[in-house]
Amino acid sequence: MKDKGMEEFLQVLGTRIRDLRNRKGYSIEKLAHEAGLHPTYLGEIERAVVNPSIISLKKIADALKIPLSQIFEFDKDEKEKIIESLQMELRGMDEKKIDVVKAVIKGLKEL
Repeated sequence: MKDKGMEEFLQVLGTRIRDLRNRKGYSIEKLAHEAGLHPTYLGEIERAVVNPSIISLKKIADALKIPLSQIFEFDKDEKEKIIESLQMELRGMDEKKIDVVKAVIKGLKEL
């Protein structure tokens, strides 16, 4: 049985692999074939159903043509998601509100 921390880690890992796969434009079947893994197994990794071995992760990284370490760059992904979210929010704002947001960000940078 997985503990809560392990479950959360596997969910983040699975989401990260799915994001990397989608960025390459690969289907689960294509990535599984390139990595020498079964598509069902790859789907289970992405859904955090299984705990993949380091060898499986290396195969996935090689198939994506990225260093293995990039699979574990979670913070970068989170920052990108935050930036995308902020961009969506800013699109609907008038100039006055955008100026306020800029002032808040500037103030935060000075802390």
